Amino acid sequence: MVADIALAVPAATDPSEAAETLFDALQPLPGLKSATFDKGTSCIKVGFCESQTSEVAVRAALQPTGLVAAVETSAAPVAD
Repeated sequence: MVADIALAVPAATDPSEAAETLFDALQPLPGLKSATFDKGTSCIKVGFCESQTSEVAVRAALQPTGLVAAVETSAAPVAD
């Protein structure tokens, strides 16, 4: 399984420092196969084994870095 996660990396941030921060955050996760940071698209692709971890766990591990883009949720309108 591969999770493609949008990032919000500030323009002034050194890409290598951002990558190191992201990769360090992922290191404790079991079942991690790969992680690729693309500074051009400002996203990280994380490959993992679904029997050992999940996309939710990957996102939770990255969240404290402050580099994950906010996910917009569309709420259904509430009927009166």
